[in-house]
Amino acid sequence: MPESEWLPRELSGRKMVMIDAVALGDPEAGARSIAPLRALGPELDTFSEMPAADIAHLQLDPQEPTAVYANSVLVQGFPADAAEALVDAAGPGSGSELLFVELRQLGGALARPSPRAGAMDHLDGSFLVLGVGLDVGTGWDAVRADATRILDSLSPWTSSAVYLSMAYEAAARRGWSPAAYERLQRIRRAADPEGLFVPPQRGPDH
Repeated sequence: MPESEWLPRELSGRKMVMIDAVALGDPEAGARSIAPLRALGPELDTFSEMPAADIAHLQLDPQEPTAVYANSVLVQGFPADAAEALVDAAGPGSGSELLFVELRQLGGALARPSPRAGAMDHLDGSFLVLGVGLDVGTGWDAVRADATRILDSLSPWTSSAVYLSMAYEAAARRGWSPAAYERLQRIRRAADPEGLFVPPQRGPDH
């Protein structure tokens, strides 16, 4: 954790493992769901009832714009071997200086294609693994290399698809199904034949 005024003092400068969970509905049911997590004996336990709008603050993100590098992969599963590979690449003794490496559980409704959906109707992965880094004096190339090394450690389980909103460097066509991508390209050619509007993701096949 960086030495920063927007972090609680007792966290600054330390390496931490954080578990976030959100349960929408009955508070007692939510408490039962997180009971196994509390049984692990965390150093800090900040689970509580809160308004939905406060969920955005759970991950201690800075409230002001901050320059970061971020990249991610979708993984099809997360067996014990994948967990060990990620800890070896990003955990104690790894040399990583990323701000955080996050594992986000997907599945459920996010995994179910829908014939009534738009261009993106599901995410092709069981989890999203996200690496985020700050330039702490080593330069952005070093941050990028660190994130790439960590995400590459999960290559045996990585999906060919990506979630473009959290993929810094990826061919845009990997963010959509082939049919959806071709449809988006046709719409773009019809609506913007001169290429006036710059696409958010550029690359050889943007």
